[in-house]
Amino acid sequence: MADKEIKNLQAVNTSVFAYIGDAVYETFVRKYVFHKGILRPDRLNSASISYVRAEAQAMAYDKLLPELAADEASVARRAKNHKITSMPKNVDPMVYKKATAFEALLGYLELKGDPSRVEEIIFKAFEIIEDPSSECKIIIPKETSTALFLKFTENYQDLLVGVNIGGVGTLIASLASLITFREYAKHN
Repeated sequence: MADKEIKNLQAVNTSVFAYIGDAVYETFVRKYVFHKGILRPDRLNSASISYVRAEAQAMAYDKLLPELAADEASVARRAKNHKITSMPKNVDPMVYKKATAFEALLGYLELKGDPSRVEEIIFKAFEIIEDPSSECKIIIPKETSTALFLKFTENYQDLLVGVNIGGVGTLIASLASLITFREYAKHN
């Protein structure tokens, strides 16, 4: 692209880059987990979660930042420092800012018209996220792990106690508690 167009891109709000980058990254992730041979939609979604979580994207941002070109690093830093107007309740603000910066970087590269660099950054992020030594572990939702444990135990009372301790402590506090209680009631 011409220098004039690149200068115009530098003036674009980083929230716009993040908006585009989110869509680009989500599409790559969905194709990536599909090509791993997962064919059921619910399992595709579960497999995608470990890549699209804010913690995973923030970790990729931290590890990729030193490798970025000057213009890429500038956009990423601007996005990280951009004021957040809304944020999920369960995510640390700095983690969320870094995840947004990662998405903004991808959006910038997409709008710049550099698909090979977009792909390079995304596949490096996948390597970082999949690295067994990385701090970003795959988190299984409590409901999923409860359903998994139900297949391997007949001690429903202890499982119910464990699920409730891990939650708020009341039966109606979570879907995991209700699932476990249903099995407990069915077998006792």
